[in-house]
Amino acid sequence: MTTSPDQFYPRMNGESEESFFDLRKLFFKYLAHWKWFLLSLIFFSMAGFGYVATLPPLYRISASIMIKDHKKGEGISTLEELDLF
Repeated sequence: MTTSPDQFYPRMNGESEESFFDLRKLFFKYLAHWKWFLLSLIFFSMAGFGYVATLPPLYRISASIMIKDHKKGEGISTLEELDLF
C-alpha cells in the first residue's frame, strides 16, 4: 500500500481554503466567552490554593540540643556562652 502526498496536503489536491482548519475563526469563537475562561481560572486557582492550604504538613521538624558537660555545676554558664539566654 502506497501513500500519496495528496493525503497529507489536501490543498495541493485543489480543495479550497475554507476546508482547512481556520485558527483565527476558532480563536474569535472562543474569545466571545472570555468571561467564562477568566471566571474558571479565578475559581480553580482559589480552589487549588484552598486545597493546598488545608493539607496537613508532610514533615514535622523538631530539634533538641544535648550538652555534655563534664563539670556538673556549670550548666547555666554553658548556655550563657551559647547566647540562649
